[in-house]
Amino acid sequence: MGRDGPSPANPLDEVETTLVSELNGARAEAGAPALTVCRSLNVSAAAHSDDMRDKSYLSDVGQDGSTPRDRACAAGYKPACDNVFMAELVASGSGDPVHTVDQWQGDAESKTALLEPLLQVVGVGVSYGEEEPVWTVDLGGDADPSCP
Repeated sequence: MGRDGPSPANPLDEVETTLVSELNGARAEAGAPALTVCRSLNVSAAAHSDDMRDKSYLSDVGQDGSTPRDRACAAGYKPACDNVFMAELVASGSGDPVHTVDQWQGDAESKTALLEPLLQVVGVGVSYGEEEPVWTVDLGGDADPSCP
C-alpha cells in the first residue's frame, strides 16, 4: 500500500479490530479488564502513525515535541487534557496485528502498559507507506463522551 494521505481513524478496520482483540485476550489472561475502543483516541493514534510514517521515525514523542497526552487532548479526548493516566505504544516492522502484540508483550515496559488494569479505553492507528506499517496504540484511564 502506498502513501495515500491520512489514514482513516474510524471505524477501525479488520486488522485494527484484530489488534484490539489480541490486546484484550492478553489482558484477560493477566486478569485485567477488557479495553473499550475510543473514537477520539483512534484519531490521535492514526494521526501519530501517519506522522511517524511520513517523517520516518518511531517514538511516542512527536518530532514537533508533542506527547501522547497532547495529541489525545487535541483529538478531543478530554481526560488527556486533565492529566488522566495514559500510555502509548508504537511499533513497526509487521502488518500482522498478532505479531505486533507479541512484540509489545516481549518488551517489559510495553507489556506493563498493555496489562495495566487502570487503563480502560484504547485507540489504534496503523499507517501503511512505502516501508513497513507503523502502529500506534493510545491507552487512557477514563471513558469519555468522545469515545463511543
